[in-house]
Amino acid sequence: MIERFQCAGTGSEELMAICEAYYKEGMEKEELESKLYQIITAACDRDMYSGWGTVVYIVSKDGITTNFYNTKQS
Repeated sequence: MIERFQCAGTGSEELMAICEAYYKEGMEKEELESKLYQIITAACDRDMYSGWGTVVYIVSKDGITTNFYNTKQS
């Protein structure tokens, strides 16, 4: 079985549950990035130990994209 996504850190259980619910095969890059931001924000809100945000690596046939998402900073 090929893993479509990986999660690590204090909020990884929350992330995995939300990712499994919202990930779908064949998402366009813009849709995936938008959904990831929503997923990460929701997971960090549910885990009081989660920090300032995340670093997200999207691996595709076109290369690797790195995104930084701030969640708990004002």
